Amino acid sequence: MWLLDADLWARPRDGAGVVRMAPLVEALEAWMAHPRQRLMVRYPGGEEGLLWANELKSWLVALGLPSQRLELVAGSRRPDRIELELKR
Repeated sequence: MWLLDADLWARPRDGAGVVRMAPLVEALEAWMAHPRQRLMVRYPGGEEGLLWANELKSWLVALGLPSQRLELVAGSRRPDRIELELKR
């Protein structure tokens, strides 16, 4: 499991910055090794969490992850963190 903290995400984002975020790089590399798996994005509940998850989804798709391989799920363990996990 990879953890994406709100503090890291709050930094100004562009393509170069997103591809330097270690949790995203590691999750994408793990997915590329097993492309039949799905990447589950467990986000904090509420409107703000959903907006965060959808923006992250857009970035992941732009980086090459097919949208059908992404699953957004509300309910991360902490309100300031997104959890990324590969699922079969």
